[in-house]
Amino acid sequence: PKDVAAAAALLPAAGHAPLIALHPGSGAAVKRWRPAAWAETAATLARTTAAQVVFTGAAGEAAEIHAALNLLPAGLSPAPVSLAGQTKLGVLAALYRRCALVIGPDSGPLHLAVAMATPTVHLYGPVDRRTFGPWGDPQRHIALTSDWGCIPCNRLDWPAAALAGHGCVRDITVAAVVAAALRLLEPLASATS
Repeated sequence: PKDVAAAAALLPAAGHAPLIALHPGSGAAVKRWRPAAWAETAATLARTTAAQVVFTGAAGEAAEIHAALNLLPAGLSPAPVSLAGQTKLGVLAALYRRCALVIGPDSGPLHLAVAMATPTVHLYGPVDRRTFGPWGDPQRHIALTSDWGCIPCNRLDWPAAALAGHGCVRDITVAAVVAAALRLLEPLASATS
């Protein structure tokens, strides 16, 4: 109950808007998507669904989240917000349980969202999605990859200087992510219309 109350207290007053969480962070830099792609996804989902978009992440991921927030167009309502560094594990679980959808790269928080029975879109690149999930109903959990021929290499330790040559996650298109998100949100839209 404390975690549920703490999660509710973090959320901006957005009325009855559905809640969509974007979690850009991942333990390996090669698994991260582009800030501009996060911004475009957030803006598109905010406009097309009237959802409250929240970015989640650890305090150390705040700069990555703010980079995306700074690229958002003005006038989105409700405006996407950052909850970076504001959620411990139990609060994050309670927050994800309230969400209509969680999107992010292959990471612990995305697996937590699956455990909370929240629909998810996972961005996979260097690791094999067949081995590392998401596990659960494929109608509720979608794993996306780009068309890089070397997927999965299962290598996460590329040095920073080599990351430009390893765009397996970076090259997943915004259109693919938005399409997957809208497919998962369709039952919600049907229920509210």
